[in-house]
Amino acid sequence: MENPRQAALERPSVQDILVEGLSDWVDIGFARQYVHDEVGEVPAVELREQTLEVIGHLLDAGLVVAGDVWNGFTPWPLDPEAAVARIRAEWDEPAAELLPGDVCWFQITEAGTALARRIKPER
Repeated sequence: MENPRQAALERPSVQDILVEGLSDWVDIGFARQYVHDEVGEVPAVELREQTLEVIGHLLDAGLVVAGDVWNGFTPWPLDPEAAVARIRAEWDEPAAELLPGDVCWFQITEAGTALARRIKPER
């Protein structure tokens, strides 16, 4: 039987976010675009939910942290569930354009960096 957590981490959008995180912080708009690239054309509400699901998996696995960028990255002092709830609340219009700095940023952790480095040679 397949491990659901492992299956989630093998999603192309999860891998894209991690690889992007090797070179820079990842904004919510990039995360949404990577999910869009994976799932294709879906209603904006579904795309937001899929993106939040991907973000939740990354946060739960300890591969990224959410935060703000003000003279460097400042992580939110929130557990993964609270971080996803905050993102959902601040991203209240699913179809809205997301510009860098809107809602939040993601920084990969040491564990995320190690996984991304194993993924990157395959790409």
